[in-house]
Amino acid sequence: MLKKAKYHYSKSHSVTGTSGHFIYGSTSGSLSSNIKIIKEEEIFNMSESTSIGSGRFSTCYLATFIHFKVCIKVPKNPKGFSHFIHEANIISHFAHENLPYLFGVCLKDHSIVMTYHNFKNKTITLHDALHPNSNTAILIQQLSSKWIGIVRQIINGCNCLHSKYKIIHNDLKCDNIVLTSQSASESIKAIIIDFNKACEVDKGKKYNLSNAEKEQYKKYHHHIAPDLRDGQCCQSQESDIFSLGKIFHALCNNSLLDHSALLEISYKCMSYSKCNRPTIKQILDII
Repeated sequence: MLKKAKYHYSKSHSVTGTSGHFIYGSTSGSLSSNIKIIKEEEIFNMSESTSIGSGRFSTCYLATFIHFKVCIKVPKNPKGFSHFIHEANIISHFAHENLPYLFGVCLKDHSIVMTYHNFKNKTITLHDALHPNSNTAILIQQLSSKWIGIVRQIINGCNCLHSKYKIIHNDLKCDNIVLTSQSASESIKAIIIDFNKACEVDKGKKYNLSNAEKEQYKKYHHHIAPDLRDGQCCQSQESDIFSLGKIFHALCNNSLLDHSALLEISYKCMSYSKCNRPTIKQILDII
């Protein structure tokens, strides 16, 4: 018999928040009218043992909604209501094979119900591919001839974000790319995830860091563009391009992909100034 979800959080109506030293403006407002409200009793098989990933602000669980396997993203802090609204509203617009699909939200625990992506029943991120262990090494080996296709999918997903939806991701990194294939015959797809820090292109914010904090960002958040980190500019499509360059460079540097053009473009993407970085179209024309 299916188990019902058993995680509950008291509601909070806080509409402001911070992430590290980056201050977000208010994300007050209501959920988009096109978002389905899912009742708690419609979610099954979610338990502590079904955790499939965890970050600083949320934990993801594998569950069942209707007959679909889904990813339930639950905030760790019950005061995360504003970010719950923010991320759900962004994802609700997506209709692209390299972006997540939103089934709906559960207001009781502020959770977001999205597509579950797995590679042979394992949750595999690009970071996992770069650091294979005994559980993933064989799976990753099977990807050896598919890396350039995966890179193109990441670029296409980012291009769709920027051009169609006018969204900046603001946290593109190997941890936020998952690889998925539902069957042996289905091609492998790369999915860009985690839109908690995303914003509209005309609403990018600035960092305001002390010198000590900048050094910490260099060490622990090296996917963040240096001119953004140094407060020289706001979040932008170009800051996402820098992060893409870090992903490309990591793939080439870890010998997963021998592609001189991709390595060269990665260095251009990682230019200090956003003015010297290529556009998505220029990247697509090369790769």
